[in-house]
Parts: sequence; structure tokens; C-alpha cells
Amino acid sequence: MSWDYLSDASLGSKWAAALPTNPTYRRTTGTLGNVILTEVEPNEGSEEGEAVTIIGDNFQGVHLVTFGGKPATDVVLVDAQHITCTTPAGTSGQTVAARVVCAGRPVAKLENAFTYTDA
Repeated sequence: MSWDYLSDASLGSKWAAALPTNPTYRRTTGTLGNVILTEVEPNEGSEEGEAVTIIGDNFQGVHLVTFGGKPATDVVLVDAQHITCTTPAGTSGQTVAARVVCAGRPVAKLENAFTYTDA
């Protein structure tokens, strides 16, 4: 079984530097469903970056999370339904989409997922 590393061309090659250079994937039994992104908690926070939990399903193989097209830091897969991370810096008052990229599956996107507030 092989995995496509990045299946959403809209992220573009500029994010290639944020991705691991030698990723390894474990073969699993059964078929993984599409990634589902339902909410970000909290859904607003500091323009300097905020610790958040992303809630959804089928997050196995996560290797990139973005907010407004910028990569999140400290990304941790808690379980198949939860990811923790820190949002990138943003502009106060700006509301952005969140994206989750998982191995071999279409990118999940949640519009208006996070709003930046004054620090």
C-alpha cells in the first residue's frame, strides 16, 4: 500500500518545508474514512498563537494542520477524534479556515474555524 503525501494542490509547494522529509506510515487493516473536521476549541484566541483542540474524526496519519494557510506548531494526535496544536500568529479580528492533512486522504477544511483577538 502506498500513500500520497499531500493531496491538496491548494496548499502549494511553499509548505513542503513544513513537512517531514522522510515520513513513514504504518499499514493498517481496513480502509480509513475521509477526514472530518467539525470544530476548533476554543474558536478564538490570541493573535500571538493559541493552544487549541481540533475535533473531528479519522485523524490517523495527520502530518499538517494549518490556520489561514499557515502551519500550526506543536501538533499532537491525541486520538482519531482529537488533535492539539498551537495556532500560528495572525491578525486581530481575522477569522480563518482550519485544514487537516492526513496521509492518503483528501484534506479536511473547516471555514471560519478560528478568530484572532488582541493579545
